[in-house]
Amino acid sequence: MAMRDHLETIKAHAADGLAERRAHVKDAYLRLIQAEAEDAIASLAPAIPVLNRDLYVVINTDDRSDPLEYGRRTLTDEMLGAAIGMGVKVAVMPYAWELGVNQSSGELDEAKLESWLLAKMPETNDERPLVIPDIEGEIKTALHGDSTAIPQTLAWDTYATVIDKIRDHVPGAEIAFYGVPTTYPWIGRRTQEEAIADAVEALKDLPVDHWCPVMYDTALEAEDSAAFSAAALEWKTSMMTCSRILAAEHGGRILPMIWERIDSRRSVGHRELIPDEELIRDQILLSLDGGADGLVWWGKSERVLAQGGWPTWGDCKDMTRADATEYLLTDSPRRLLDLIVPICKNYDIG
Repeated sequence: MAMRDHLETIKAHAADGLAERRAHVKDAYLRLIQAEAEDAIASLAPAIPVLNRDLYVVINTDDRSDPLEYGRRTLTDEMLGAAIGMGVKVAVMPYAWELGVNQSSGELDEAKLESWLLAKMPETNDERPLVIPDIEGEIKTALHGDSTAIPQTLAWDTYATVIDKIRDHVPGAEIAFYGVPTTYPWIGRRTQEEAIADAVEALKDLPVDHWCPVMYDTALEAEDSAAFSAAALEWKTSMMTCSRILAAEHGGRILPMIWERIDSRRSVGHRELIPDEELIRDQILLSLDGGADGLVWWGKSERVLAQGGWPTWGDCKDMTRADATEYLLTDSPRRLLDLIVPICKNYDIG
């Protein structure tokens, strides 16, 4: 009962904070209504409430045999079983290098891709597993015409080849496009309307099934300037809008990516745990109010701990390596799942 009361209190505070930002979101939609894509505007109508949405957790493809081989997993096998028992589904998110993709040149090593598919593609016990290729860098920016490093046609062909090979190896696999591309508003090279129009045009024939805009936070609220907060909200809103247009025109579900830690090396809070209230307001509710059909929790705290050296994070900086590994694979995800699952399944945007 105490957990339920705590959750309701957090949700109430988060909803209050979200209401203050909705005027900005509506302004973004109104600007798009004045844009050229009139056939897609129907997708900007208020979303039909969706209940019992799917929540996915990303599992890594590396060897899971060594319990202290940290940086390679999201959950212990026991915790993953508990998550599945809560109705959580599994998503596979291979990195570009695993797929043989050079993100800078756009080149594809098909032999390496075949090797990954044969040796590393994990069993998900799902007839239609969700696969989210983590292809970023110049390929992604080239896809929406914002890169001079590689041609857009090469980026498109490389991505499409990866998708085709995955489907050949895993019949029934559903492919989600990671990080629907739009321009970061603080870069200022194009308007959001131009970026969305370019992205829709570039991606409209890409053979993917679903869309995964990224809702990660790049600074704690206490560190944000008002201008940065507004720009970050506009960026997230534009990705949700772009996803809704793509889903309306070409089908598929919108499955935003969420993460409970700050994702920016420029922030002093890099990798720090986001307060529950901010996570719910700025990632979860913003996604669900924007028309999300489900959520994908990246959950790879253990991996970035390994990348970043011994942690300075407030929630595990005083732990031993073994204790930090155990915490990041069990206690931390259990708490997050208890928080996220009820909202994902039951939140009504009406």
